[in-house]
Amino acid sequence: MDETVNILCLKWGKGYSTEYVNRLYDGVRAHMKRRFRFVCVTDDPTGVSAGVETCPFPPPPPGWKWEWPDIFVKLMVFKDVFANLKGPTFFLD
Repeated sequence: MDETVNILCLKWGKGYSTEYVNRLYDGVRAHMKRRFRFVCVTDDPTGVSAGVETCPFPPPPPGWKWEWPDIFVKLMVFKDVFANLKGPTFFLD
């Protein structure tokens, strides 16, 4: 099992702080036995740990009329080539 596992989380607005993302990363780093890539999709990467890759949110779908990002952004992360994710991906929600 040498394949790198992608660990993905989302952070936008004030629902979860940067500290929360960093704690998720620290927990994964402490317990994950496989190689992994930790990616946080966020509107504000300020203060995110150095081991966490950050990625901006994708643009909203054409014709989208509500505030973006919103809960439906979770569907966007499953599109092919999102954030250059390859291989198994674990989404922390």
